[in-house]
Amino acid sequence: MKKILIGLLFVFLLAGCGEEKSQKTEKKYDENSRIKIALIADIHYCSTKGDLNNIDQLEQFSRNLNSYNTDFNFNLGDNISLRVRDCTKNGKKDLARVFEVFNGSEIKFYQVLGDHDIKNFETYNQWLEYSDLKNSYYSLDYEAFHIIVLDTVTGGRQMRKDGKKFKFRDEWSQGQLLEEQLEWLREDLANTDRNKIIILSGQPLYIVETHDKNGDHVFGVDEGREEAVKILKETQKEIVAVSGDAHVWRENKDANITHYVIGSFGYSGGEWALFEWGKAGHSMIRQKLK
Repeated sequence: MKKILIGLLFVFLLAGCGEEKSQKTEKKYDENSRIKIALIADIHYCSTKGDLNNIDQLEQFSRNLNSYNTDFNFNLGDNISLRVRDCTKNGKKDLARVFEVFNGSEIKFYQVLGDHDIKNFETYNQWLEYSDLKNSYYSLDYEAFHIIVLDTVTGGRQMRKDGKKFKFRDEWSQGQLLEEQLEWLREDLANTDRNKIIILSGQPLYIVETHDKNGDHVFGVDEGREEAVKILKETQKEIVAVSGDAHVWRENKDANITHYVIGSFGYSGGEWALFEWGKAGHSMIRQKLK
Protein backbone atom coordinates (compact mmCIF):
# COMPACT_ATOMS: atom_id res chain seq x y z
CA MET A 1 0.00 0.00 0.00
CA LYS A 2 2.85 2.34 0.87
CA LYS A 3 4.43 1.78 -2.58
CA ILE A 4 1.12 2.47 -4.30
CA LEU A 5 0.72 5.76 -2.41
CA ILE A 6 4.27 6.85 -3.30
CA GLY A 7 3.62 5.98 -6.96
CA LEU A 8 0.42 7.99 -7.01
CA LEU A 9 2.19 10.94 -5.39
CA PHE A 10 4.91 10.79 -8.08
CA VAL A 11 2.33 10.78 -10.87
CA PHE A 12 0.56 13.73 -9.22
CA LEU A 13 3.79 15.72 -9.02
CA LEU A 14 4.58 15.03 -12.67
CA ALA A 15 1.13 16.16 -13.72
CA GLY A 16 1.54 19.32 -11.68
CA CYS A 17 4.92 20.11 -13.28
CA GLY A 18 3.49 19.69 -16.75
CA GLU A 19 0.58 21.97 -15.94
CA GLU A 20 2.95 24.66 -14.62
CA LYS A 21 5.08 24.46 -17.78
CA SER A 22 1.98 24.84 -19.93
CA GLN A 23 0.97 27.96 -18.01
CA LYS A 24 4.42 29.50 -18.49
CA THR A 25 4.41 29.02 -22.27
CA GLU A 26 0.78 30.06 -22.77
CA LYS A 27 0.51 33.18 -24.91
CA LYS A 28 -0.97 36.11 -23.05
CA TYR A 29 -2.02 38.07 -26.11
CA ASP A 30 -4.50 37.81 -28.95
CA GLU A 31 -2.92 37.04 -32.33
CA ASN A 32 -5.63 39.20 -33.93
CA SER A 33 -5.00 42.23 -31.72
CA ARG A 34 -4.62 45.69 -33.25
CA ILE A 35 -2.08 48.46 -32.86
CA LYS A 36 -2.27 52.14 -33.79
CA ILE A 37 0.89 54.27 -33.89
CA ALA A 38 1.38 57.98 -34.61
CA LEU A 39 4.66 58.77 -36.37
CA ILE A 40 6.43 62.08 -36.87
CA ALA A 41 9.79 62.58 -38.56
CA ASP A 42 12.26 65.28 -39.54
CA ILE A 43 10.90 68.25 -37.61
CA HIS A 44 14.22 70.05 -38.21
CA TYR A 45 13.37 72.82 -35.78
CA CYS A 46 15.75 75.77 -36.15
CA SER A 47 15.10 78.87 -34.07
CA THR A 48 17.27 81.01 -36.37
CA LYS A 49 15.63 79.99 -39.66
CA GLY A 50 12.18 81.37 -40.40
CA ASP A 51 10.57 78.50 -42.30
CA LEU A 52 11.82 75.93 -39.72
CA ASN A 53 10.97 77.96 -36.62
CA ASN A 54 7.99 75.63 -36.30
CA ILE A 55 7.60 75.00 -32.56
CA ASP A 56 3.99 76.29 -32.65
CA GLN A 57 3.11 73.61 -35.22
CA LEU A 58 4.74 70.94 -33.07
CA GLU A 59 2.74 72.04 -30.03
CA GLN A 60 -0.45 71.94 -32.10
CA PHE A 61 0.39 68.42 -33.32
CA SER A 62 0.98 67.26 -29.74
CA ARG A 63 -2.36 68.71 -28.55
CA ASN A 64 -4.36 67.29 -31.46
CA LEU A 65 -2.90 63.80 -31.08
CA ASN A 66 -4.95 63.15 -27.95
CA SER A 67 -8.07 62.69 -30.07
CA TYR A 68 -6.58 59.83 -32.15
CA ASN A 69 -6.45 57.29 -29.29
CA THR A 70 -3.11 55.85 -30.36
CA ASP A 71 -1.35 53.01 -28.56
CA PHE A 72 2.12 54.44 -29.23
CA ASN A 73 3.67 57.65 -30.56
CA PHE A 74 7.11 57.57 -32.14
CA ASN A 75 9.37 60.40 -33.24
CA LEU A 76 11.72 59.14 -35.98
CA GLY A 77 14.46 61.68 -35.39
CA ASP A 78 16.00 64.82 -36.85
CA ASN A 79 14.28 66.98 -34.27
CA ILE A 80 16.64 69.84 -35.04
CA SER A 81 19.06 70.90 -37.77
CA LEU A 82 22.57 70.41 -36.39
CA ARG A 83 25.21 70.93 -39.08
CA VAL A 84 22.76 72.82 -41.32
CA ARG A 85 24.02 76.32 -42.04
CA ASP A 86 23.64 78.61 -38.98
CA CYS A 87 21.23 76.27 -37.17
CA THR A 88 24.09 74.56 -35.32
CA LYS A 89 24.94 77.49 -33.05
CA ASN A 90 21.62 77.17 -31.19
CA GLY A 91 21.40 73.39 -31.55
CA LYS A 92 21.51 72.53 -27.84
CA LYS A 93 18.81 75.05 -26.99
CA ASP A 94 16.70 73.98 -29.96
CA LEU A 95 16.82 70.31 -28.92
CA ALA A 96 15.83 71.28 -25.37
CA ARG A 97 12.87 73.27 -26.76
CA VAL A 98 11.62 70.36 -28.90
CA PHE A 99 11.80 67.94 -25.98
CA GLU A 100 10.03 70.48 -23.80
CA VAL A 101 7.05 69.92 -26.11
CA PHE A 102 7.38 66.13 -26.23
CA ASN A 103 8.02 65.61 -22.52
CA GLY A 104 5.37 68.13 -21.54
CA SER A 105 2.70 66.31 -23.54
CA GLU A 106 -0.09 64.32 -21.90
CA ILE A 107 0.88 61.35 -24.09
CA LYS A 108 4.22 59.56 -24.19
CA PHE A 109 6.53 59.86 -27.20
CA TYR A 110 9.16 57.20 -27.86
CA GLN A 111 12.30 58.49 -29.54
CA VAL A 112 14.43 57.32 -32.48
CA LEU A 113 17.86 58.89 -33.07
CA GLY A 114 18.27 60.99 -36.22
CA ASP A 115 21.51 62.12 -37.87
CA HIS A 116 20.80 65.82 -37.28
CA ASP A 117 20.08 65.33 -33.56
CA ILE A 118 23.71 64.95 -32.46
CA LYS A 119 27.19 66.01 -33.46
CA ASN A 120 29.43 64.80 -30.60
CA PHE A 121 29.55 63.03 -27.24
CA GLU A 122 27.89 65.91 -25.40
CA THR A 123 24.91 66.23 -27.74
CA TYR A 124 24.52 62.42 -27.89
CA ASN A 125 24.17 62.25 -24.10
CA GLN A 126 21.85 65.24 -24.15
CA TRP A 127 19.58 63.36 -26.56
CA LEU A 128 19.66 60.20 -24.38
CA GLU A 129 18.79 62.20 -21.27
CA TYR A 130 15.88 64.02 -22.90
CA SER A 131 14.64 60.74 -24.41
CA ASP A 132 14.81 59.03 -20.99
CA LEU A 133 16.94 56.26 -22.51
CA LYS A 134 20.10 54.46 -21.46
CA ASN A 135 20.75 53.11 -24.95
CA SER A 136 19.92 54.39 -28.41
CA TYR A 137 18.47 51.05 -29.60
CA TYR A 138 15.87 49.01 -27.74
CA SER A 139 12.74 46.87 -28.08
CA LEU A 140 9.36 46.36 -26.43
CA ASP A 141 6.23 44.24 -26.75
CA TYR A 142 2.60 45.20 -27.19
CA GLU A 143 -0.07 42.52 -27.58
CA ALA A 144 0.88 40.42 -30.66
CA PHE A 145 3.51 42.95 -31.80
CA HIS A 146 7.24 43.24 -31.14
CA ILE A 147 8.62 46.76 -31.69
CA ILE A 148 12.33 47.32 -32.37
CA VAL A 149 14.05 50.71 -32.45
CA LEU A 150 17.39 50.80 -34.27
CA ASP A 151 20.16 53.39 -34.14
CA THR A 152 21.31 53.98 -37.71
CA VAL A 153 23.35 57.06 -36.76
CA THR A 154 26.06 55.76 -34.42
CA GLY A 155 25.43 52.26 -35.73
CA GLY A 156 25.15 51.04 -32.16
CA ARG A 157 28.67 51.93 -31.08
CA GLN A 158 28.63 53.82 -27.79
CA MET A 159 30.14 57.28 -27.99
CA ARG A 160 33.03 58.36 -25.73
CA LYS A 161 34.35 61.76 -24.79
CA ASP A 162 37.53 61.24 -26.79
CA GLY A 163 35.52 60.23 -29.85
CA LYS A 164 37.89 57.37 -30.68
CA LYS A 165 35.18 54.69 -30.83
CA PHE A 166 32.77 56.68 -32.96
CA LYS A 167 32.75 58.00 -36.50
CA PHE A 168 30.08 59.80 -38.44
CA ARG A 169 29.34 58.71 -41.97
CA ASP A 170 30.94 60.88 -44.64
CA GLU A 171 27.57 61.17 -46.34
CA TRP A 172 24.97 62.46 -43.91
CA SER A 173 22.16 60.88 -45.88
CA GLN A 174 23.56 57.38 -45.30
CA GLY A 175 23.46 55.45 -42.04
CA GLN A 176 25.22 52.51 -40.48
CA LEU A 177 24.44 49.36 -38.48
CA LEU A 178 27.55 47.93 -36.86
CA GLU A 179 28.18 44.35 -35.74
CA GLU A 180 27.36 44.91 -32.07
CA GLN A 181 23.87 46.14 -32.90
CA LEU A 182 23.36 43.54 -35.62
CA GLU A 183 24.14 40.78 -33.12
CA TRP A 184 21.70 42.35 -30.67
CA LEU A 185 19.06 42.46 -33.42
CA ARG A 186 19.63 38.79 -34.24
CA GLU A 187 19.25 37.76 -30.60
CA ASP A 188 16.29 40.03 -29.96
CA LEU A 189 14.35 38.53 -32.87
CA ALA A 190 15.26 35.00 -31.80
CA ASN A 191 13.99 35.63 -28.27
CA THR A 192 10.54 36.99 -29.11
CA ASP A 193 7.52 34.74 -29.65
CA ARG A 194 5.74 37.50 -31.58
CA ASN A 195 5.43 37.06 -35.36
CA LYS A 196 4.46 40.65 -36.19
CA ILE A 197 7.54 42.84 -36.04
CA ILE A 198 7.65 46.66 -36.32
CA ILE A 199 11.11 48.18 -36.86
CA LEU A 200 11.68 51.91 -36.50
CA SER A 201 14.86 53.67 -37.62
CA GLY A 202 16.04 57.15 -38.49
CA GLN A 203 17.32 56.12 -41.92
CA PRO A 204 15.67 53.60 -44.29
CA LEU A 205 16.71 49.95 -44.41
CA TYR A 206 16.60 50.09 -48.19
CA ILE A 207 18.02 52.57 -50.70
CA VAL A 208 15.75 55.52 -51.47
CA GLU A 209 16.63 57.74 -54.42
CA THR A 210 15.16 61.22 -54.73
CA HIS A 211 15.55 64.23 -56.98
CA ASP A 212 14.92 67.91 -56.27
CA LYS A 213 16.14 71.32 -57.43
CA ASN A 214 19.51 70.63 -55.79
CA GLY A 215 20.08 67.41 -57.72
CA ASP A 216 19.97 63.67 -57.06
CA HIS A 217 20.10 62.21 -53.55
CA VAL A 218 20.52 58.73 -52.08
CA PHE A 219 19.19 57.88 -48.63
CA GLY A 220 19.37 54.75 -46.53
CA VAL A 221 21.65 52.66 -44.35
CA ASP A 222 24.92 51.98 -46.14
CA GLU A 223 27.15 49.92 -43.86
CA GLY A 224 25.40 46.85 -42.42
CA ARG A 225 22.19 47.18 -44.43
CA GLU A 226 22.53 43.92 -46.35
CA GLU A 227 23.26 41.94 -43.19
CA ALA A 228 20.32 43.54 -41.37
CA VAL A 229 17.94 42.68 -44.21
CA LYS A 230 19.30 39.12 -44.28
CA ILE A 231 18.60 38.76 -40.55
CA LEU A 232 15.05 40.04 -41.03
CA LYS A 233 14.31 37.73 -43.94
CA GLU A 234 15.66 34.66 -42.14
CA THR A 235 13.13 35.11 -39.33
CA GLN A 236 10.26 34.44 -41.77
CA LYS A 237 8.20 36.74 -39.55
CA GLU A 238 5.99 39.49 -40.97
CA ILE A 239 8.01 42.69 -40.73
CA VAL A 240 7.16 46.36 -41.21
CA ALA A 241 10.16 48.73 -41.29
CA VAL A 242 9.40 52.45 -40.88
CA SER A 243 11.83 55.35 -41.26
CA GLY A 244 12.12 59.00 -42.19
CA ASP A 245 15.18 61.06 -43.25
CA ALA A 246 14.49 61.19 -47.01
CA HIS A 247 11.70 63.83 -46.74
CA VAL A 248 9.52 61.80 -49.13
CA TRP A 249 6.69 59.29 -48.84
CA ARG A 250 7.58 55.83 -50.11
CA GLU A 251 6.46 52.21 -49.79
CA ASN A 252 8.44 49.15 -50.86
CA LYS A 253 7.85 45.41 -50.52
CA ASP A 254 10.79 42.99 -50.25
CA ALA A 255 9.93 39.37 -49.39
CA ASN A 256 8.54 39.39 -45.81
CA ILE A 257 9.47 43.05 -45.25
CA THR A 258 7.28 46.06 -46.03
CA HIS A 259 9.21 49.34 -45.95
CA TYR A 260 7.50 52.65 -45.29
CA VAL A 261 9.27 56.02 -45.49
CA ILE A 262 7.35 59.00 -44.14
CA GLY A 263 7.83 62.62 -45.11
CA SER A 264 9.23 65.57 -43.18
CA PHE A 265 7.05 67.37 -40.63
CA GLY A 266 9.21 70.47 -40.80
CA TYR A 267 9.59 70.88 -44.55
CA SER A 268 5.97 69.95 -45.40
CA GLY A 269 4.26 72.35 -43.04
CA GLY A 270 3.12 69.65 -40.63
CA GLU A 271 2.73 66.22 -42.26
CA TRP A 272 2.84 63.07 -40.13
CA ALA A 273 1.59 59.47 -40.34
CA LEU A 274 -0.87 57.14 -38.68
CA PHE A 275 0.06 53.45 -38.85
CA GLU A 276 -2.45 50.69 -38.10
CA TRP A 277 -2.02 46.92 -38.08
CA GLY A 278 -4.85 44.50 -37.37
CA LYS A 279 -6.40 41.25 -38.52
CA ALA A 280 -6.94 42.55 -42.08
CA GLY A 281 -3.35 43.80 -42.49
CA HIS A 282 -1.49 47.06 -42.06
CA SER A 283 -1.70 50.55 -43.53
CA MET A 284 0.21 53.82 -43.38
CA ILE A 285 -2.08 56.83 -43.63
CA ARG A 286 -0.62 60.23 -44.52
CA GLN A 287 -1.85 63.01 -42.23
CA LYS A 288 -1.75 66.79 -42.38
CA LEU A 289 -1.74 69.14 -39.43
CA LYS A 290 -5.21 70.64 -39.07
